[in-house]
Amino acid sequence: HGTAWVPNHPGCWLDKLNGKPFALDGVVSDLPSSRAFDIEGWLVDGKQHSVGSARLVLTPVSGGNAVDFAVTTGIERADVAQALGNEAATSSGFSVRGTTAELAAGRYKATITAASGRQELQCDFKVVFNVPGKK
Repeated sequence: HGTAWVPNHPGCWLDKLNGKPFALDGVVSDLPSSRAFDIEGWLVDGKQHSVGSARLVLTPVSGGNAVDFAVTTGIERADVAQALGNEAATSSGFSVRGTTAELAAGRYKATITAASGRQELQCDFKVVFNVPGKK
């Protein structure tokens, strides 16, 4: 994984989309139309501890119903723990495997919701995913 990038919003970060390094926040990235996608990153709570269960939520920018995807949490990320200076963040990695088959063409804001103890956390990745028209 290399060295973790710790952004100004240090609760979550996207590292890779379909195995390729993800661009910085604020950009629009294409998801493959009607195909599977893989997203990897990391997520910590307000105390910079790893979180339990999580869901990736894609919300249409133009309005409409959000679609959520299961997230695998607890992936070892020693680079994140080192960058944050907190061993409790060692298992902060996550991955999402989903498909765009259920998504209409358009742009989607990406957030993640997670359980941490009794708290429900929400972290905005500050990115927009574009789903091209179906072919």
